[in-house]
Amino acid sequence: MDTLTKAKTKVSKTIAAVSEAELTLRLVEAIHGIKRPPGLSAEQALATMPEETQARWQKGARAAMTYWFECIQQMQQAH
Repeated sequence: MDTLTKAKTKVSKTIAAVSEAELTLRLVEAIHGIKRPPGLSAEQALATMPEETQARWQKGARAAMTYWFECIQQMQQAH
């Protein structure tokens, strides 16, 4: 396996391991300048949001994850 293929495989595995809940919460934290309460998991912190708000943030996180996956697929197809 050449170096480029190894790098692509590593990136693909990394993206696949991204937690949707963690990404969602980190987006919320970054945009609103807040931090989750100490000791709460991403899932627990998200559960404190109104359902509609949580759903919108999760939709954004899924869109980002989909974009990353598409970029990786295109990169793999290009080489």
